[in-house]
Amino acid sequence: RTGGVVNLTGVLDNTAALAAVDIGSGGTFGLGGLAAINGGTIKGGTLISTGGTALNSINGTLDGIIIGSNLVATGNVNVLNNLTLNAASNLNIGNGIWSFNTPGVQTITATTSTESITLAGGALRQNAALQTLILGTGLTVSGYGFIDSNLAGNTIANNGTINANGLQGETLYVSSDTVNNAGTITSARGTLSFAGKGTLNNSGTLSATTGTMNINPVAWGGGAASTISAVTAGGVLKLGLPVLDTSTLNLTDGILMGGGANTLNVTGMALSGSNVLDGATLNTVALSTTTQGALAASAFRMNNGAAISNNGTWNMTNGSAFKQGTGTATSFTNSAGTVTVAAGTASYIGTTLNLAGGVFSGTGALLVNGSFQQAPATMGTTFSSIDITQTTGALTVEGMGATSAINLTSATGALNINGAISTGAGLGSVGLTSSSIGEGVSGSITTGSLTVNSTSSAGLKGANAVSSFTANAGLDLWLNNTAALLTLGPINMGGTLAIVNAGSLTVASPIVINGAGTIPGGPAVSGILQSSGGLITNNSSITLSSGVNGFMLTADKMALAGGTISAPTSMVALNTWNTTTLTDLGSTTDLAAGTLEISQAEL
Repeated sequence: RTGGVVNLTGVLDNTAALAAVDIGSGGTFGLGGLAAINGGTIKGGTLISTGGTALNSINGTLDGIIIGSNLVATGNVNVLNNLTLNAASNLNIGNGIWSFNTPGVQTITATTSTESITLAGGALRQNAALQTLILGTGLTVSGYGFIDSNLAGNTIANNGTINANGLQGETLYVSSDTVNNAGTITSARGTLSFAGKGTLNNSGTLSATTGTMNINPVAWGGGAASTISAVTAGGVLKLGLPVLDTSTLNLTDGILMGGGANTLNVTGMALSGSNVLDGATLNTVALSTTTQGALAASAFRMNNGAAISNNGTWNMTNGSAFKQGTGTATSFTNSAGTVTVAAGTASYIGTTLNLAGGVFSGTGALLVNGSFQQAPATMGTTFSSIDITQTTGALTVEGMGATSAINLTSATGALNINGAISTGAGLGSVGLTSSSIGEGVSGSITTGSLTVNSTSSAGLKGANAVSSFTANAGLDLWLNNTAALLTLGPINMGGTLAIVNAGSLTVASPIVINGAGTIPGGPAVSGILQSSGGLITNNSSITLSSGVNGFMLTADKMALAGGTISAPTSMVALNTWNTTTLTDLGSTTDLAAGTLEISQAEL
């Protein structure tokens, strides 16, 4: 043929032929190749285009065809009896609609597992009832448009890769009554949507790289091997169902987003980089160290009521952080799981930390700046340090421990200690800051150094074991203590002061009492230092402002010559602890048993 055009309007049956049908100029149809399949059919065998001639279709049909070269197609095509791609070929259907019209199981096969189909607004469409369309292993379908069904009872089964990668962020819709994904469905640059239709069963991977993955079918079947990932900056996973389950969640600089009432149940997890949890609940179920791994240098920015509920095993390492972002308050809740902060790391929670159950422990540092809630027996005692700041409301702690320092701050409310707080006997430090501080029946503090800052009152009446004590309180302060030696100061009181220790007391730095009232529940004085079984030593100064209601020292032994007591308008009383102890005023020694000896210099 030397001119004109060839349109195929009938049936070209190549089923028994050995040679491929070449639609290019050097092939079957001569110069200019095949102009179009115009209502016609190519049946069987292999179809190629050696000269790059496009396959133009006007309602043409391909029946049982193998595509053996790269091929660009235009227009709409009917497909019968499966479709096979061979020789690493790419089929580019553009905005055309390829309708699969044979009932039953239909397969798009990638012979060498390197073949691909490209969409640019077009569709791979199921057009027969009760059809299962299988995208074969190794096949990649990419671009934007539709992989969908017009009819009821159909299934799309993906064993290859579906990639929404439209350069302008266009959407690739995957929808049928049932979508079974055993391969990979991903969004790179574009948006992947399940179109609010059917059931999505995922035993493969759903992944948002630099695009958006809308997981929005009508129903969800996660599957035992389900993986959901947002693995590069800009990758967004949107949860479109109230509850989804997956065996693995991978996030690396990704975004997990819900509408405020969406929960993702996860049994395996790997996080790294800086991630965002927005308006969704992440519920870790039976999470183990083998499936989760380490939270390496990972951070969660939590927005719009986002929540994490842990019921498994979670390792926080290398600066793991959970931070309140925009919108309503967010939370990290340890419901019934185990959270471990690894040694040498600092984990930061800048949102609500709710220890409702399980165990939260570790040997690294824990920092909380937001809201802290704790049920009894939920927090470990081996952190390197703990720093908790309650930004609103009261802070209540039910027990915790660290090897170096614990700092507890309630910015706007009370601080309630209902359990044991410890950095070890004679070791570390504890700092308490609040408008008012109180200990419950089971509350206690064991530490080397305790610092109290309270704008109102502080009542620490538990079985405390503190080696040194510093305080600044606006009103009244009471400390019960059991240490063999308690070193005091500096202490600055706007109200009254009562310190009762089972062992000895030493005033090492100044004590100033400005309160004119009397100790609530105590003797009718503004200050008392009491040792029930040791020596009171004053090596600094005790100063009572004008109008203070007196000061009392109670002990069976005192050494007062090293400091001063100034009470310009008040009484200072020296009392023995035991009623049987004698008092010797003017004594030059301090050796007599059962006797409180006070020298002239001390007086």
